[in-house]
Amino acid sequence: MHSVSKAITLKVATFTTGTIIYAFGTGSLAAGSALSAINTAGSFVMLTANDYAWDYFWPNTNVKANNDSFEALNSVSRNTAKYLTFKPMVTVLNIGSIYWWTGSVANTAVTGTAAVLILPMMFYVNNTLWDWYDWQRAATHGAK
Repeated sequence: MHSVSKAITLKVATFTTGTIIYAFGTGSLAAGSALSAINTAGSFVMLTANDYAWDYFWPNTNVKANNDSFEALNSVSRNTAKYLTFKPMVTVLNIGSIYWWTGSVANTAVTGTAAVLILPMMFYVNNTLWDWYDWQRAATHGAK
């Protein structure tokens, strides 16, 4: 459930931003919303599976029960590794869906580049905030 919750918060942020990016790229708010919905649904599944795999095989040790203070560098390092396993999958989905929708290589290049550069920032913000939340929660609920 934890991975699903993290994915939901990220997908709300990326759906909103994606809608804006795709609307500019397609010239239509309806098309931008549809593309964002397609990418949000597909990437939600990918993100949840990727996050679950990381939590299962390489659990986060940056929790209050193990550390006196939150270690932001550990969070960023682990999230970078997680991101590197997630990014190739979601990039193929993003670029492929834009081309499928528009049929334009030029439009795909411009819109896809904007999405590929802007949306990843949300991954780091979301995961770092969740790491901080988990660290805080461990203080009141005990170790996971």
